[in-house]
Amino acid sequence: MMKALQIFFLRVYEIINSMRNLGDKINDATIVENLLRSVTPNFNSEVFVIEEMQDSKSLIVEQLHGILIAFEMRKGDPS
Repeated sequence: MMKALQIFFLRVYEIINSMRNLGDKINDATIVENLLRSVTPNFNSEVFVIEEMQDSKSLIVEQLHGILIAFEMRKGDPS
């Protein structure tokens, strides 16, 4: 069974690919900023760390996905 975060990112990738296929020049920094604002409150501490310790403008979507998956695995969240 897929976790909510995996389903969320599958949908995000689908939207990103659709936008880019239609010629939109959306960049990863914009996507990452929007994703950091949209994740559920249980990721607030990780979002804070990403914003304070890393340059979120240099992150790509796949890196953010990996960071949040790793955080969820460490936390042991069953959702």
